[in-house]
Amino acid sequence: MKPLRATLDPQVIADWKVRMTSYRRAKRRLQPWILGWLTVVLLVCVLKPVATPFALLATILVSVPLSYMPGLMSDMTCPHCGASPLPPGGRGSLLDIDFCENCFYWLKSPTGSR
Repeated sequence: MKPLRATLDPQVIADWKVRMTSYRRAKRRLQPWILGWLTVVLLVCVLKPVATPFALLATILVSVPLSYMPGLMSDMTCPHCGASPLPPGGRGSLLDIDFCENCFYWLKSPTGSR
């Protein structure tokens, strides 16, 4: 088995940093909306369980921001190879990953590298 050795390319690290910044910004904008709509739906269901038309409208309004979340993740591919940098099976967080599991390029600057 070949030893693991990641390639350091400053352009890949810079591109990943830009993608992570835009992802975090979009996620920060979207989370209050989801929380707000879920609160409205819960209040409607608790206070007036017979309000079917309003509950249907509130459910639709909750599903729109939730359907936007996968679109945020689709741009989170490796700047070098274009594949998802997560290991096979997709376990883990893209926010915590250091290098791409496919092409072995660093996505964040390694510790001790200046």
